[in-house]
Amino acid sequence: MLHLPKSPLTMRIYCCTPTNFCGDEDSFFSRESGLFCRTFQSLGIESKAIMLLPSYPQDAPDVLRASYKNLCDPEWWKSLYLDGLVLYSWAAPRYNAVARAVHLAGVRSVVYMDTHGLISPLGNPQAWWKFGWRPTWALAGNSFLKFYSFAKFLIDSSLLITARRRVRHLASSHITTLPTRAGVTWMKQELAALGRSDLAEKVFYSPHPQKILFNYNHAPKENLVVSVARFRPEDWAQKRPDLLIKALNTFLKKKPDWKAIVVGNSASQLEKSLRLEPHKNIQFLDYLVHEELVKLYQKAKIGFWTSLWEGQQGTAAQALCCGCSVVAPESPLNNCFGDYVSTSSGRLAVKATPQSLAESLFLEVDSWQEGARNPAEISAFAKELFHAPSVAKRILSMILK
Repeated sequence: MLHLPKSPLTMRIYCCTPTNFCGDEDSFFSRESGLFCRTFQSLGIESKAIMLLPSYPQDAPDVLRASYKNLCDPEWWKSLYLDGLVLYSWAAPRYNAVARAVHLAGVRSVVYMDTHGLISPLGNPQAWWKFGWRPTWALAGNSFLKFYSFAKFLIDSSLLITARRRVRHLASSHITTLPTRAGVTWMKQELAALGRSDLAEKVFYSPHPQKILFNYNHAPKENLVVSVARFRPEDWAQKRPDLLIKALNTFLKKKPDWKAIVVGNSASQLEKSLRLEPHKNIQFLDYLVHEELVKLYQKAKIGFWTSLWEGQQGTAAQALCCGCSVVAPESPLNNCFGDYVSTSSGRLAVKATPQSLAESLFLEVDSWQEGARNPAEISAFAKELFHAPSVAKRILSMILK
């Protein structure tokens, strides 16, 4: 049982993202590191968000900007008198100096790795060589860049360059967390293979927090599929909106009594940009504030995603909290959905094709019609897993252990 402090000044736990994001209330403080900061404050703990200079006009008052030199200086960290730190560094080797400085300052840190965990051949060799190269290939532009990126991938994978440098980062942390259970398993196996079983024992599962306003209001669900993601052209390689629309077209042709709503940056431009003809029952919305997004999730039965890779699909976690079941392609690069569908809360498509995904949607419709999907139960499971106070309390227990 975790006993929280009664006085706001009895404990000081800050959050650090060692890059230069805008520290605005609507975006930064509504997710991940910023949401941790706000949640710690709500629990009676002093907390600020540390990020790199320069400042933004939209920065909230409790954003603490620092130079990179400061972040790499143990004495600077000592001057903050912290009881703990949530470090959103992704365990990236480029931030090794930051993690080392925190460690030398004697600050107990939790390093958050926003990844599916398939990040070297040591965790799952078979899956790595079959799938690990795909994001690199998809993100590269022309043929030359694809060749260059793939050659770099092969060299790094064979010599384990990044994996070995990542060990130095994790050796500086008190706890390491990943947002998927499969990722935790693979990270432990990677560390054990590198001779650091001691570090493997400090790797735990902890999903990113979600705002508590994502909740199910017990209203009747409608025949509605919802998909929420970023749909700017630079996001297409990851989010695969062409696959999303083709699968929805296939589904809606046989289910004309259902509708679909696609929400996200530039969603309204997808029809023109991709030169596809969406089914008449598909609606596109560029943006919804969280309050409106909650209302949409609360009336939808199914959340649907087609990403090639994700660390944690946060919008799917939000949908689950609002009582939606979820459908996505099965992939080690997208294994958060394996956690999401584990309690009668959705299903995975065998293949990332329009037909296979549509078949999974058909089966999910059957599950709702047969009473095999209970939105209140889905929401209860998801809130315990994802709601920010629950996640923050679990992180506190790790820091204070």
